[in-house]
Amino acid sequence: MQRTYIYANRPGDRHFPEADLIRVDRAGYPVDLGRIAIDSVPPFTAAAERPQLRGLLRRAVRDDVIVSISLACLGCSTRDVLATIDRCRTAELRLFCLDIGRVNLASRSEPAVVRALRSLVQLDTNARQSLSKESISVARSLGRRPGRPPALSAEERKSVLALLHKGLPVAEIARRFNTSRQTVLRIRNGAPAARERRQAAA
Repeated sequence: MQRTYIYANRPGDRHFPEADLIRVDRAGYPVDLGRIAIDSVPPFTAAAERPQLRGLLRRAVRDDVIVSISLACLGCSTRDVLATIDRCRTAELRLFCLDIGRVNLASRSEPAVVRALRSLVQLDTNARQSLSKESISVARSLGRRPGRPPALSAEERKSVLALLHKGLPVAEIARRFNTSRQTVLRIRNGAPAARERRQAAA
């Protein structure tokens, strides 16, 4: 038997507003007070961290209907909303959103609105990649090394190499410079002598 669940996220307020229940009823969905799930988490909370939504997705079975009050209830970003839609599709649930109308967002033949969301995610990804490349190019033109700055200064790296040459343990050197063993190992492996040994072994 197909069941209909209603879900909303209302930050700071767990009471389901009567106005939204009326909207659900007018949209043609059955309202069962025992099948209403409400989170009250901040909008930046990921879908996987919304306890009522998690519980609802665990309870719902194939062909059950989930009615969300808005897209924002389904995740903290476009990418997160798409992840919730994909999860519903995998579970063969029917997912509707009052803001969009009678469109099953989780249907196998992906509706136009979901394709539009995927295009927005791709657009954002492309913009981030372009910005990152541009930032790297500008940094190089200014003589700066892109990426994370080194954990230790040039003088400190020389001191690390000197201590390694004296035979001090890597862990002890890391403690002295308040850094990680991995940092000390990277400095050791990046030293000219180490590079020469690797080249000779190749």
